[in-house]
Amino acid sequence: MGRRHPPHFTEQDGAVYDEWDAKALGERIAAVAFPGAGVSLSAPSQPDALFEITADGVAVGVVREVQLDAPVWAARAFGVEITLARVVGDTADRRTLTSPVAGTESPSAVRYRTLPATPASELDLALIVPDDRSAGEVEAVIRRDTGELLERLTLVSEFRGGTVPAGSRSLAWRLTFRHPERTLQSKEIEGRRQKLLRTLEGELGVRTRS
Repeated sequence: MGRRHPPHFTEQDGAVYDEWDAKALGERIAAVAFPGAGVSLSAPSQPDALFEITADGVAVGVVREVQLDAPVWAARAFGVEITLARVVGDTADRRTLTSPVAGTESPSAVRYRTLPATPASELDLALIVPDDRSAGEVEAVIRRDTGELLERLTLVSEFRGGTVPAGSRSLAWRLTFRHPERTLQSKEIEGRRQKLLRTLEGELGVRTRS
C-alpha cells in the first residue's frame, strides 16, 4: 500500500499502488516461487479476490484488496497470497513439503541477510532508447556494467513525443547503490555513470536525454 517509491523531485503526482501493481507483484512472486512454470492471472473464483494466480494451470494463490481499520484518506492496501508447498505425510517424522505444481522444486531452507547499516545513493538516468531495443536489453547492460554495488534498479517511466526523436522513446531509470561497509562518494557514482553511458551508447545506441 502507499506510494510506489519514496517521494522524489522528478515526480509531482505521488502515485500510489493500485490493483495493477498488485497483479504485477503477484506474477513476479509466482514466477520466483515456481521457476519454469507458466504463470497467469485471471478472474478469481473467490468473491473477495481481484485475481486468481495459476502456475501451469494449477491454482496457487490470489491477489486481493485488504480491508484495514484505516482513515478514509489512507491509500488502498493489497495482498498477495501464494501456496508455496503442502505438507504431505501422516506423522511428524514422515512429513515432507511438496510443491503444488508438478516439476518445480519444493521450498528449501530460508536464508536471511542483515539489514544495511550504510546509506544508499540514488542516481536517476533518462535515456533515449531506440524502439528496436527492449527495456530488458538496457536493464541487462546496466546491471552488468554497474557492478556489485547496484542494490536496486527501477524503471520509473516511459515517455514519447516532445523532444524525443521519432522511432525512440525515453526510459527513466532509478539506480540505487550501496556499499556494505562505508558511505559512497559522489565521484564514485559519477564515474560509474559516465562509464555506463559510454557502454550503453556503444553497445545499444542508447544515449542520455538532455
